[in-house]
Amino acid sequence: DDGPAPGPLSGPGRSSRLGGALLLGALAIVLVAVVAWLVTRGDDAPGGSTQAASSATTTATVTATATPTFQPLGQIALTSPTGGRAKGAMVLFAGQDSQIAFTVQATNVPRNGSGDAYAVWLTGGGAPHRLGFAAPVGTNGKLGVSGPRQADQAKFAKWLGAAKNVVVSRETQEKATQPGPVLLGGKVPSQGSG
Repeated sequence: DDGPAPGPLSGPGRSSRLGGALLLGALAIVLVAVVAWLVTRGDDAPGGSTQAASSATTTATVTATATPTFQPLGQIALTSPTGGRAKGAMVLFAGQDSQIAFTVQATNVPRNGSGDAYAVWLTGGGAPHRLGFAAPVGTNGKLGVSGPRQADQAKFAKWLGAAKNVVVSRETQEKATQPGPVLLGGKVPSQGSG
């Protein structure tokens, strides 16, 4: 499963979770850099803009190279359900062997308190699925997390296809089975739309 025995988010187990969260945060930064590079790389045509790269109809101009093979699929806007200032996005990527990956980044997120953490969940498609915890948010108000965790890789695409929402919640228990108070949320586009 996903870690130490049930209990509050404090004490010795928190440091190993923090290390994992920091690693996920670093992976998020790498993925964002790769996406930025891929998006701006194919934009050398006269009159080109980065807006064209984010449109629904992109052209396949990327050739096989030694760079990572993650391709952006789209993003889900995340907003505060209470009208708060926090906002963000979940960006989805297609990788090798039909794997799906994601990053979640947000700004204006309240700083973590003692013994709590932010978690990303898929909800509305049966049982909620926690995708992971974000690194602690400090005074800069920036949140970042990427995944899925290796243990969830084979199930993530199925969960995403069934889900109706992505939420970022404040958690006080590592083994919570449903989201705590929701900070950010967004709707997962349905498979049949379009």
